[in-house]
Amino acid sequence: MPKKHRPLKYLIRTTLPTLLHINNHSKRKVMTKKSGFPEGWFYVKSKSNYHVLEPHCLSVNTGARIVATKQRFGFDADSQLWKYDNGYIVNKASGKVFDIQGGYIRTFHRTYLCQWDRKPLAEASTQHWTFLPGGSITPTFHEGFVLHLRGRFGRSNHEGAQVLIHQIKDDNHHKQTWFFEPEQSQPKILSPPIPKECPDYFA
Repeated sequence: MPKKHRPLKYLIRTTLPTLLHINNHSKRKVMTKKSGFPEGWFYVKSKSNYHVLEPHCLSVNTGARIVATKQRFGFDADSQLWKYDNGYIVNKASGKVFDIQGGYIRTFHRTYLCQWDRKPLAEASTQHWTFLPGGSITPTFHEGFVLHLRGRFGRSNHEGAQVLIHQIKDDNHHKQTWFFEPEQSQPKILSPPIPKECPDYFA
């Protein structure tokens, strides 16, 4: 007796849920892997100039760009402290997270790093980050791009240099290399004074 073939509708109904479950499970594993980020609050520090990341002008507003400034300690440091939480990088002062400005990476124009309200996991493809072994921080779902300190001819050393989402480079890779300094390792001393006027390096 010839073998009966299962109808296509039956195969879709029985195999599709399994495939979806496997796909979702693998995504959850990626999103919850810590990939080298420390526990607790920490500074994100550039290997290029040893400045640390914070929202521009200590802003707690949604959409504020992230810039690199001189490190502060104690009560003045909250805007410079970050925490890794299930893929998100959260700011201590604002409660907002690293995000790609505009929601996508531009091909022919600069794409900036900003802070944004935390989105639900299913909508947060631009808010998930991975730390690579070489010291780069990459958007988890945008391979080949990393955080890059903006500025040529020494301008990246200026107070308030902005941070781009940029393709990985073979040269000038020091502008794409970062390390972490835990909050508790810092001495309880007075910070450098916060400037009365915010840096205007947005040219």
